[in-house]
Amino acid sequence: MRRFVLLSLLLLPLGAFAQSADLLDSANKAMAGGLTGSMQDRLDISKDQAEGGIGSVLSLAQENLSAGDFSKFSGMIPGASDYMGAAKSLGAVSGPLKDVAGLNGALGKLGMGPDVVSKFVPTLSDLLGQFGGADATKLLQMALGG
Repeated sequence: MRRFVLLSLLLLPLGAFAQSADLLDSANKAMAGGLTGSMQDRLDISKDQAEGGIGSVLSLAQENLSAGDFSKFSGMIPGASDYMGAAKSLGAVSGPLKDVAGLNGALGKLGMGPDVVSKFVPTLSDLLGQFGGADATKLLQMALGG
């Protein structure tokens, strides 16, 4: 009986940690869905356009930021690798984007018109500021060459 109580006391924190990890994972997925949904709502674009566009921005960020800064930036965006995968699978990113003109071209490949393309980054910046604070918007500006 004593061993059971001791074992239970040792395993109790592991159960709490697993629940915390599940809760954090759920929160991250909700935030990622919130980012996609917010982009869709604000710009009247499809889910594929939102996800591919966010992935295109992340691809440019990966090109222009140091490895450490990109890791920090992508860590602020739950599902960052999924967004980048979407940009590639949707045909928006097939090679280096290099600059904002390349990013605009990638957004155009997703079927966004010039009016939406011109609003995409400012809208994303605003949302990232809400989700990730000033650091997120600063890193985004650095990624865009600003």
